[in-house]
Amino acid sequence: AETVALLDAVRTRRELSPTAADATSAVIHDSSGTPSADPPVATLPQKPMLVATNRLDLKRFSWVTAAVILAVLGWIAVRPEPEAAASTAARSLVVLPMLNQTGEPRLAYLATGIADGVARRLEGIGGIKVRSGARSDWSTATRRDMRVIGREFGSTILLKSSIRRAGDSLEVRASVVDASTFEERAIVAHRFTMTGISDAESRLAAEIAGAVFRRPMIAPQRSDRPIDAESHRLTLEGFHQFDTRRQPRAPGTPSGSDSARNLFSRAVSIDPMNARAWAGLTSVWGSRTVGDALPFDEGYERTSAAAMRALTIDSLQGTAWASLALIRALKYRDLGIGMELMRKAEAAEPSNAEVFLIKETLLTSAHLFDQARDAARVARRLDPLASLYVDNEAAVELCADRPAAALQLYESELAMNPSDGLSQKGLTRTLARLGRYDEAIASWRKEAAKTGEVELQNALAVANGKEGYWTLKHAEGRKRLDRLARVGGRVSPMALVRETFASGDEDGGYVAIGKAAAAGTRSLYRLGCMSALDEYRDTPRFAAAVARIGALRAR
Repeated sequence: AETVALLDAVRTRRELSPTAADATSAVIHDSSGTPSADPPVATLPQKPMLVATNRLDLKRFSWVTAAVILAVLGWIAVRPEPEAAASTAARSLVVLPMLNQTGEPRLAYLATGIADGVARRLEGIGGIKVRSGARSDWSTATRRDMRVIGREFGSTILLKSSIRRAGDSLEVRASVVDASTFEERAIVAHRFTMTGISDAESRLAAEIAGAVFRRPMIAPQRSDRPIDAESHRLTLEGFHQFDTRRQPRAPGTPSGSDSARNLFSRAVSIDPMNARAWAGLTSVWGSRTVGDALPFDEGYERTSAAAMRALTIDSLQGTAWASLALIRALKYRDLGIGMELMRKAEAAEPSNAEVFLIKETLLTSAHLFDQARDAARVARRLDPLASLYVDNEAAVELCADRPAAALQLYESELAMNPSDGLSQKGLTRTLARLGRYDEAIASWRKEAAKTGEVELQNALAVANGKEGYWTLKHAEGRKRLDRLARVGGRVSPMALVRETFASGDEDGGYVAIGKAAAAGTRSLYRLGCMSALDEYRDTPRFAAAVARIGALRAR
């Protein structure tokens, strides 16, 4: 079965495509019990082997079979592929020297530095190869000859950029050029000050990635075999439910994650060869595992099994690769293991925003907040209409203790989409983090109106100030804690941490953290990002707890 999967994956591979063999190899450990430097991602169940009565015949047959397989693989590997050169060109981008249009020659270093910084941030996104001319001193004639530049660098995508004065600030502008057609796509201009250079580089890189790779998230199936129409419809609905899983819902309403799981399960029961539906199940089980909604080992097995099915059918399912990257990094507590698989995910589906959302979660677990923000921004540019990705970027800013940046994101989203409950909820939290409690209460009241919670609306109408805000937050937390106490079976250690702190029981919350740590709960890596602990965030006790837990190990 592994050989068949390998042959099929290699036969249908694309430039930089991972093979199904990567998804079906067994986990290899060294003598210490830790995974090897390049760990495979799952184990394919094996069928019982027939026992040969003649060992010599079996050995002879094995050698012949191996020779045939190697010959086939060798032919596939070296056969001419007309599309290879075009694919390589499409996966490379040339960064032209940035023009200094400030009128101040002394700022030439800034143009060079920003162009170089953007090139470094773009390298590897979606498997793209960046050829940087940021530090080159090209003549005006050379800069203008796009076709020659593209031919010399073996690329059809060129990046033009410039900086200029904009009042007391600076403004960076850029555009992506197709060297073969001269079609030019302008990128949104960004203003910045000397203290915001890194942020400007991050925003510009995300915009460029969005311009180069953006396409609809639900891609057509890549198998030659058509997918059942009803299975495909259920898959689309499943991703819609999954993407809206964080939206506030009325009490008693099924979660978006549960709805998505049911829809994906129905899709694969109708058509077991629907790779995208299997990838959807990978997302559901992966997110539930990371959120501690089920025991980690069980979630790891479910996520791996679903990903294996997806990748065996279609090895270019980026969502499946990314989910595997996240749970394997958490299982072995090693960021490097996850990033190796994440690069496969980006190369397989560079236009899939969910890949970069999962990458953000992985980097956040390692407390690499600036890199996590870069990934969140790429996801947002790939799917600019989904508030989920706005919330994700804002959440990273809150993790990094930059609530002012989060506020700007939420206010901007609500100005365009006033009915969005997710952004309203984020705005409430952010205003409280900034100490603007009366505004937070007003925002919370709007949030309660959207979910139809009349009793809460009435309580918020008479609340005011810091005391009024936290008194109501504690009351809501106690309700959720009471519901957890009535749950039969397993109760998530992380849920107990959240709701104990949310109820106002600080001492009980730290006891719950200790129990969760003893249980090996991986969600604790993101303890500093959890809204339920915002009240205690600036205390020495909280800082000591975060330091004690640490971050996902980065090599």
